[in-house]
Amino acid sequence: MKNKQANKSIRKVVVLRLILIAIFGGITALDGIISPILIGKLMDNISKKEFSTSFILLVIFLLCFVLVNASFWIWRLLSLNIRKIINKWLRSQAVASYNNHPQLQSSKILNFINVTIKQFENQIIDSVIMLIYCIEQAVITLFFVIKINPILGLTYLILGFIPAVVPFVFKKWLSKSTDRWNKSYQLYSLHTTEYFNGFYTIKRFESLLIFKDKLNNLLNDSENKYYQMDADKEHSRFVSNLLYSLSTILSLGLGVYFVSIGQLTAGALMSLYLAADRVTSPIISSIQFTNQLLSSRPLIASCQKIISTKEKQINNIEPQKFTDKTVLKIDDGSFGYDKAIIHNLSFSASSGEKILISGRSGIGKTTIVKTMLNELKLLGGTIK
Repeated sequence: MKNKQANKSIRKVVVLRLILIAIFGGITALDGIISPILIGKLMDNISKKEFSTSFILLVIFLLCFVLVNASFWIWRLLSLNIRKIINKWLRSQAVASYNNHPQLQSSKILNFINVTIKQFENQIIDSVIMLIYCIEQAVITLFFVIKINPILGLTYLILGFIPAVVPFVFKKWLSKSTDRWNKSYQLYSLHTTEYFNGFYTIKRFESLLIFKDKLNNLLNDSENKYYQMDADKEHSRFVSNLLYSLSTILSLGLGVYFVSIGQLTAGALMSLYLAADRVTSPIISSIQFTNQLLSSRPLIASCQKIISTKEKQINNIEPQKFTDKTVLKIDDGSFGYDKAIIHNLSFSASSGEKILISGRSGIGKTTIVKTMLNELKLLGGTIK
């Protein structure tokens, strides 16, 4: 119950931070129209030789830039804060999961804490924050562009959305390449951890070369899949950039036509062109961040697998009321990890009684104790 309340509290904090990030990101996104307005107005004033008003404009826009930079500063602090909150929560959940289920491989938990969470931060948290900002900048700047010239503004919008089809084309491709790399890297990481943990045992059996070759093969496979994943993203980015260049040239050509027929001043065209770039560029960036999020589904699944583990009793051992002084009773117990190494063990222990379990190393003494302590699963029989 306390854990659920804590998770709800964290979700509320994260949602509040995202709302504040959207607010200050929107103010920061005004940079997309401040510079174009300033340059366009200055060009028109200079062409009309109205220099006095130009200096007033500079002072006004200086104040605007101060506001934008202050908002950007707050936006960055909020972004760092939400990253800290989520990282702390994920790491604490991973530790809690291991506390509840110590039978989980410690190497998997450590890999999650040291590697997966960093990937989650870069590929998901940062991508969501930047995606919100890009959408805000594109929408705010679009209204400004349409106000200058509706036809030209809508042309920029329509042509600017052409690259938006790219992530849907590359969606499955990117997801599969990311999933392949993620599995390959986890396998390499786990084998490397086991290699270092068991180094002296491997050395005693003169198997260092065998393990070295195996690690090299896993490393090559992991790096090849990592390269392929990034290459797939670059393919998507290349197609998007080509479509972006085409849309920019066509829109600019239409703008020159409007100037030639007197429906637009040169300064207004300059403002529109610079602002329109702040429409299409965020669209391209949002495509890249969307690609990042779409390709991160395997990463999200691996996080859910670790943090969604609920506390439960392995063997469902419950207190029993015995008629005598018996405090522990095992009937036909089978003990082991994946398969039983001890079969059909039965005994009982009375209060104050001492029992000696003896045997050679590796025969299963510790396994019996761990199972009685509910740290390992009983493979057969009952414990009362």
